[in-house]
Amino acid sequence: MSIEALHTATLYFIEQIERISYEDAVQLTDLREEVLNEIGNRSISADEKQLLHQIGEFDEIIVAKMVEFKDQASQEIQTIAKTRMHKKKYENPYNFEGVFVDQKE
Repeated sequence: MSIEALHTATLYFIEQIERISYEDAVQLTDLREEVLNEIGNRSISADEKQLLHQIGEFDEIIVAKMVEFKDQASQEIQTIAKTRMHKKKYENPYNFEGVFVDQKE
């Protein structure tokens, strides 16, 4: 992938920030990693440096959105845990399949 493609993807992410999904955020993160690995092996031009600088300006917004996703996931996990706890309260821990009969002698 190229820096230009990353720049375009980042701009799209920012424009669609309210409608963006977790999967889209993961794709952007993967793309960023791919581009960083690619440019680590070569020198970059002044234009590419400028694009990277512009991409970096959006980092705070992107990180905030990812923190929002993390918080949502954490809340959902807590809800699931509470549901399981409440469900366990109503489950009978005893097995009544067997019957003990006491006989008088």
